[in-house]
Amino acid sequence: MSADLLHRLLHSYGLGFVFLVLVLDSAGLPLPGETAMIAAAFYAARSHSLGPVPLFLASAAGAIGGAVLGYALGWRFGAQALNRFGPRFGYTEDRQLVAHYLIDRYGAVLIAVGRFFALLRPVENLLAGTTGMEFRRFMAGNVVGGVAWTSLYCFGIYLAGKKLTHMAGEAATLSGITAAVALLAGFLLLRRQEARLVEAARAAAARKRRHVTDEPE
Repeated sequence: MSADLLHRLLHSYGLGFVFLVLVLDSAGLPLPGETAMIAAAFYAARSHSLGPVPLFLASAAGAIGGAVLGYALGWRFGAQALNRFGPRFGYTEDRQLVAHYLIDRYGAVLIAVGRFFALLRPVENLLAGTTGMEFRRFMAGNVVGGVAWTSLYCFGIYLAGKKLTHMAGEAATLSGITAAVALLAGFLLLRRQEARLVEAARAAAARKRRHVTDEPE
């Protein structure tokens, strides 16, 4: 999406455009959430028609609300979709166990930190719903991550934009490159630790089954 197009959309639709992009981005569609916020923050920095606080409120509401929508979609349809299509894309039974294990153990932290990775954000909320993550824990990570993520872009870029309004495109590009590099590093780390994680996930699943079996009827 070009900077000129973003500028026109912001000029025409303002906060409603940013809110909608972040709802859809957080719900699972691969849309440029960071780019929309960066462009809006620079636009606010050089225009009196959009303020940083309303931008933050609209962005946070869109990000948090979209994440809840993604969680609900994962809860309702995710398991069926993964059982049907997952093996075609390498999402094996062992990797399903690892996903459940990581969500059970680090769920809220993963949801909060995942906000900052553009390639992870569209799937993390769907995966949380699919694995049956407790909604209260999901919301804790969702709210903390959503507020921190949108604050960084809305206020940080706004303040920078007061001096560097010509760098909107460069900032968006740098953000995307940084997120991609970080995600690649995380993926490689997971691949290296996959065998250990599978073993830990199997042990955790076995303990959970024993606990259920040992519960008095």
